[in-house]
This record gives sequence, C-alpha cells and structure tokens, in this order.
Amino acid sequence: MHSARAISFSISIGLVAGTSCRPTTSPSPEAQMTESKIGVTEQATPKGSYDDELLELSKAIPDFGGLYVEGGALVVRTGGQLLDEHGRSALTAFMARREGSLRAAELISDLRVKTAAHTFEQLVEWCRRVSDANLPDLYLLDADEVNNVVAVGVGSGSLDEVRKRLIGLGIPVGALDVFPSGPVQPDLPALTSKQRPTLPGYELATTLTGSAEGCTLGWTARRSINGSPMPDTTYFITSAHCTTQWGLVNGNVAGQPSLASGDLIGVEVFDATPFTRSLDPACPIDLYCRYSEAAFFRYNAGIGYQTRAMAYTSNGTVVAHNVPEWSAGRPVGTAVYKTGRVTGTTGGTVTRACFQTTTTFTYAGRQVYLLCQWEATYASTGGDSGSPVVVNIPGRQPAAAGMHWGRFSSTGYGVYSDIYQIEKDTSRRPDGSYYPSSFVVGH
Repeated sequence: MHSARAISFSISIGLVAGTSCRPTTSPSPEAQMTESKIGVTEQATPKGSYDDELLELSKAIPDFGGLYVEGGALVVRTGGQLLDEHGRSALTAFMARREGSLRAAELISDLRVKTAAHTFEQLVEWCRRVSDANLPDLYLLDADEVNNVVAVGVGSGSLDEVRKRLIGLGIPVGALDVFPSGPVQPDLPALTSKQRPTLPGYELATTLTGSAEGCTLGWTARRSINGSPMPDTTYFITSAHCTTQWGLVNGNVAGQPSLASGDLIGVEVFDATPFTRSLDPACPIDLYCRYSEAAFFRYNAGIGYQTRAMAYTSNGTVVAHNVPEWSAGRPVGTAVYKTGRVTGTTGGTVTRACFQTTTTFTYAGRQVYLLCQWEATYASTGGDSGSPVVVNIPGRQPAAAGMHWGRFSSTGYGVYSDIYQIEKDTSRRPDGSYYPSSFVVGH
C-alpha cells in the first residue's frame, strides 16, 4: 500500500442479508490484493501488469518468448533451450499465483517447450514503437505470445502500407501480423426479471439505458482498509459506457431490472478519470487512457444483495453459482465463462492476454485507449456489458476473473477488463497522486 491510512474497496464475488504491450515500467498501484481476503494462501498481488510479470519472468528464463495454455498443457516459448532449475522455480511461482501450488506443479511436470524466434522483451519493445507511431484506427495491439509476433489490428488504410511503415521502425517483417480489425463494440443492448437479493448477471437499468434497454449487473464491492473489508456500505460495478458520461460521475442511478421507483438499487459514485502519457508511458500520445471499463455504484440502504456468487444459466434454468475466489492475469488458452442478461452463461478460452485497444468512447474530445484488456471466445451480444467473468481452475473453485464490456466486430470474440486492472484504475489520479480511497479487488 502506498499509505497505511488509505481507505480502499474490494470487489467481492455467498450470500449477504464484488497482454497490453507494456513498457518495463508501470505505476505502482496503491491498493493491493491480499491473501487474507479470500483465504487463498497461494494467491498473491500482481506486480504491475500481466506483461510486466512476464517481463520479470524473462529474467529467469533465457530468451523467454512467452507462455500460454494449449490442450490443458502449459507451453513456454524459449530460444530452444530447456528450462534450468532457476527458470522452473520462477515459472512455478508464476503459475502458483494463478492455479495454486498443486496445479502449478502438475503443469510444470508436463511442461512443453517451443522455439521462439523473438523474445517477449523484444515483442513488448516493438509494441511500444507501434503505439508511438499513432496509427489511425489502431483497434488491437498485442504482444502475441502464442504466435510469437506483434499483432496489429487496424481499421483503415492499406495493410501493406501499414506493414511497410512498421518495418521502417525497425520491426522485423517476420515479427509482424498486420490484419484488418474493427473496434470493440460495447454490449449495450435474458436475465431480465427482478431478483432480490440482487445477483450479478441479471439485468441492470441505468440513467442512460432507461427502460429501453439495459446492461448487466456486475460484481459487488466493499470498502476496505489495508485490504481488510469493512462491514458497511456495499457497492457494485457495471460498464462505464452504461452511464451518461464516460469517465465522469454525474448523478447516474441504477435499478434492477428497471428504473421504476420500487426497482432502484443504487447511485454511481466512481468512474475513473482517464489519464495521459504522463502517468503511464504505455498511453499513446494525444489520447486518454484507462485500465478498465468499470464504473462503481453504491447500493441503496435496505437492498439485499449476493456476494461471491453470480447467476448461472443451464437448460433453461437459473441458479446462484458460488464464486468464492478471484484470479487475475489469466494466460492465453485459459477457459473462462461469463453470464450476461441477454445471452446468459457462455464459455470460451482466452485468446489474447493484456492487449491494447482504441475504443469508440471519448473523453474531453479525445478518443479513449484501454490498456491491458483480455479477449476470449465466449459468445456475447448487446446488453451483456457489465457481465461477471469467471475462470474454472482445475482442482479449485470458480474464481472471478473480470468484467465483460464488449466484443470485436471483426471476430465476435468477447472483451473483458481483468479484475486487477479494475482495481488499478481506482488507485491513482491522472496527476499520479493517490486517491484517498480506492477499490481493492477480492475479499
């Protein structure tokens, strides 16, 4: 924690009556995830972004090119050499933070090594050059650890011209995958009935959506001090684009499932102010950036809510699905699922970890750029924004992974903000100073 006196919040996931291409430096978040909040002794706080963790891992694995999950097995890319004892130890610690020590040991025992033509550090540096080039309509930028390339998705211009421009920046042609891409489409418009106590995954109406169409109620959240939850006011999240003004708090109210007087459940209290390159060098010049697409609402007094649970649909029925843990920074190939008010529960696998994307949102007249987002193959559609995203870890219980907010128009793949990135957005102001209170993920 930056300050021992800081008041913070935690996203919770039981019943109560919550790969961007990055430089090697990143802001240190004030709010930290702690093991005691959920009783998972092997879960630890990420240091910086997911890419920062991979860069740290590369110090222990020579010529490290990235890692991912394929067919249930862990794959590590290197220059061709096998991992020595130091490298295996570092990799085991990395996976234990996500899978637990027993599952991590299983993955390491069946580890597969594939050759990488480029190191992950090179991919991140080349991503930085692409970001600094200010390409028009750059909708996806990723250090692609599966294919060992820099993935560049653009919406306009000749692909050959874009490729030539990037080669001119010193990026090898064999390290580039340039392809056409559209923007992430926000899932504005089911689980549309009134649910009390409230349950993440059901329909949520806001001042913006009114009664015409809604978004989805996300994870609940609690204030905490130094990582310890406080038994007072409770909060919930949904997508920031479901409010009347992105990046600002201006009196939005929320109801479940409608804005009728008997359905009102909360009022917006936090929507992170976007920052510029002065706070994080990964932010492109002349754009505003954030780490997540979440906005926070405070529950009204007297509203019953469920925590550490979400709606789960199967064979035409809806049940409360317990989600007692959290798990940030999931590798490519991880199985995840989400529950949205329109499409219900749908599953898929992570296809991109910690990528960057230009959004259709604006703030103070500039486009907003989201850093370190996740892409997965689960199905979604309009109205699913705000959906809780969950990962199933073999041998352990379901864990909260993030919040769904959109899908790529070009592929239909879903996009979600990682649960740690949601926390990170609430820790620092655009000028670099710390908020007096913030949201800490998981309890």
